[in-house]
Amino acid sequence: MFYNEAAEGLLGRRFEDLPEMGRDEWLQAFQPHQLDGSPLSSDDNPLPAALADGREHHRTLAIIGLDGHERQISVTAFPLIGQARRLAGAVAVFWPSEDR
Repeated sequence: MFYNEAAEGLLGRRFEDLPEMGRDEWLQAFQPHQLDGSPLSSDDNPLPAALADGREHHRTLAIIGLDGHERQISVTAFPLIGQARRLAGAVAVFWPSEDR
């Protein structure tokens, strides 16, 4: 898992300052949730959904940054397809959202 310098402000910490995390830890680290504060299922979370079904997904949701601040973001995730059309991973592109 990786994020670039442009994402550091939204996620609340520099990538270089993170401990090593596995996939599940990474997906839970930012406590993604619905805009009303209710839990976000894996089916509603764009990144795990793209990994699960190999299709693109988009949603506006809220996260808790690693600095403890809640932020509203829009996320588009899409699968990365490798050789023999096998799923190689996924990419999530996100930006601040002011839909609240």
